Amino acid sequence: MVNILGKPSVSRDIIGKSKGAQLRVRVTAEPRRGRATDHMVRLLAGELGVAPSAIDVVFGRLNINKQLQIKAPAHLCHRFFRCRRPCWTDGRLTRRVTKRTFPGGAIISPRIDYMIRISAKGGIYMLHWITDSSAGFVALLVIAFVVATGVYVLPALMAWSMGSPYRMPITLLNLLLGWTVLGWLAALIWAVMTGNGGSFDEDRPSRQKPWI
Repeated sequence: MVNILGKPSVSRDIIGKSKGAQLRVRVTAEPRRGRATDHMVRLLAGELGVAPSAIDVVFGRLNINKQLQIKAPAHLCHRFFRCRRPCWTDGRLTRRVTKRTFPGGAIISPRIDYMIRISAKGGIYMLHWITDSSAGFVALLVIAFVVATGVYVLPALMAWSMGSPYRMPITLLNLLLGWTVLGWLAALIWAVMTGNGGSFDEDRPSRQKPWI
């Protein structure tokens, strides 16, 4: 995988220096319908000694921030190994990982730093999957529906789990008027106030009459 920071419409094609975890690549093509990305793929293919079909654009085809997957490069450009944070990975632990220092002097180990970057990359993949594919959007809708349903029937669930003697009226109030904020709040308060109402008195010792 190669992280790219692209810039179209320049005077000449340049594979520049790295910026953070991204490799700067400038191309002369104009950013129209992915032409600049296609030109960049051909430029990198010639530099790496592979066919353009061996380079897949994982995401960012219409964005300056891209991630490319290169299959079996014949040779690697030396610029790939000049990144402060590695811009070239082969699916295993990145070779050039140094300790990262946070404000205040806190230092984390290379393994933890690698886990943080992998988690961030996974979040980016998930975000692109949700926004760029219909399956991701449908999955997001299903998750939102399940969460919203759970929140909606929360007063009824609490009434039944806490053993409220008014659990049936609370359930009806929750289902019929829960779509209004006042109805949902009323059902929730009713469930909390009446839940376990008789269980507290059952364990109390009987009050004895005072001696006369």
